[in-house]
Amino acid sequence: MKRILLIALLCIGTTGFLYASLGYFNGPYNNILTAQNIKNTDKYGIDVSHHQKQINWKEVSKEPIEFVYIKATEGATYVDPMFHKNATDAKKAGLLIGAYHFFRMTSSVENQFKNFKSAMSKHQMDLIPMIDVETDDGKPRKEVQKALEKFIQLIKAEYGVSPMIYGTQRSYNTFCAPDFNKYHLYIGRYSTKHPEIKGKGTYTIWQYTETGRIKGINNRACHVL
Repeated sequence: MKRILLIALLCIGTTGFLYASLGYFNGPYNNILTAQNIKNTDKYGIDVSHHQKQINWKEVSKEPIEFVYIKATEGATYVDPMFHKNATDAKKAGLLIGAYHFFRMTSSVENQFKNFKSAMSKHQMDLIPMIDVETDDGKPRKEVQKALEKFIQLIKAEYGVSPMIYGTQRSYNTFCAPDFNKYHLYIGRYSTKHPEIKGKGTYTIWQYTETGRIKGINNRACHVL
């Protein structure tokens, strides 16, 4: 993800907002909270990477932000240089944290998963893992889908849950829909119009603008959901 920042609005369909639909974890990935544990209200969060540079998480926590997705890895070898610090400091500030992997078709699924798992192992995550799918690296759609499904199965085998899938409305519909609509979807559409997903299914998180600002992050405008 090369975006600056986002604020996330979690929702399911058109019936209302449900934070538990995200399915967050308590401790070592084995205590998934359910809808009855969480109030039916709007919930906001952000995602970050090294592009935000140094973040004052105490200031961020003063905003109406409850969770953060942090870039952990990309491909088979890249680890975001700010991942460990962001994960540690955001959790200390009282935010629920999750990690995401930027999925590439330029390296094997197995090696990408090893990279992600290694980075994740140093932290206790609260949110289900997320896979960022924004490029096919010039590979056929069927090949991308086969590799993505394999990555998903590796996550399920390791952590006991299915991951969230991120994409812009265009990238998700191009590479993934409708085959992956059964998973939790995190869709970017910078508009007042809700994301449109091909086939049956809907999104869990809507990223709806790229011009937001958050205290504690002294950077350019950010993406808002």
